[in-house]
Amino acid sequence: MQKSKFLFALGATLLSTQLGHAEGDDEFKFYGDIGYTRIGDDIPDFGNSYYSREFGAISGHVGYELSEHWSVEGELMAGVENDKMVRFGSGLTSSNVINTKQDLDYLTGAYIKGTVPITGKLSAFGRLGLSHAELTISQQISSTDLETGETTEANAKWTNSDTGIGLGAGLKYDVTDKIYIRGDYTRYDLIDVELDSTSIGIGLRF
Repeated sequence: MQKSKFLFALGATLLSTQLGHAEGDDEFKFYGDIGYTRIGDDIPDFGNSYYSREFGAISGHVGYELSEHWSVEGELMAGVENDKMVRFGSGLTSSNVINTKQDLDYLTGAYIKGTVPITGKLSAFGRLGLSHAELTISQQISSTDLETGETTEANAKWTNSDTGIGLGAGLKYDVTDKIYIRGDYTRYDLIDVELDSTSIGIGLRF
């Protein structure tokens, strides 16, 4: 909770700082980057414990620099590493195994981003926008009758999608005038779930 409050405050501060700097740069520029993201959340589990769901994804951003300090950008993320969990359980008459696989199909977002220079090559940024994510969950349930030894199986598959606010902060280092390295943290406050992500990537201005 404290981390979430800090990031919201940092992102809001970085964005609000730019209100006085929206003018003064007539050279508009596009940029794009690609990288790797770890994204996940903590969800309640049985027995008052928590299960950490985590995915690996390829992520990318395409943006337009309105000025030196202001830009707008779009985000696309596609899952490349799914999350798997096996749960065992038993009762008086049966023993059960539940095998669950969850895939991040995609996450998209549109943001406004404010940037504050730190040095000639290093800058900090905050961004705020809307995000939408979709997950596919596949589940296989095996139940074994303890008396007869007979096993039955059932399969289920469904999709969950959610929309909400994305707020993040990060750093950008200019390797050259056109090439940069970007690292950032983003909090996705969706309607039914909260997700945290960390990303690293390389980009190009054009």
